[in-house]
Amino acid sequence: LVSALAVSAASLQGCGVIGHATAEWEDKASYLVDFQFLPIRPEEKQTGAWQLPASEAVLNSCSLPGVPAGQQCGGHGVCKVWNATANPALASVAPLSFCLCDRDWADPECRTRRKSQAKAFF
Repeated sequence: LVSALAVSAASLQGCGVIGHATAEWEDKASYLVDFQFLPIRPEEKQTGAWQLPASEAVLNSCSLPGVPAGQQCGGHGVCKVWNATANPALASVAPLSFCLCDRDWADPECRTRRKSQAKAFF
């Protein structure tokens, strides 16, 4: 009986394969790559060089000064100051801002269209 259970357990678990070539989390795209922001500068736009070096990528378009509002937050949101306080000691420090996405958009740069909740539940 024990040997029959051992054989059935080994056959159900797929013991012929020991591990995987890569872990599941390694197969998924990096969060830092998926949601990076690369600013488009006029000089690159005119020459057709749209791909900027990855070293210029940032995770928050609101953190870069001088980026036009149409490029910030994927064009589907606005930069909103986070935890704005009237602390005079922090007056010289630039406030920390993040994207506040429009109603139908999501992700850190407001580039993912939200799915309809009506379709999800009905």
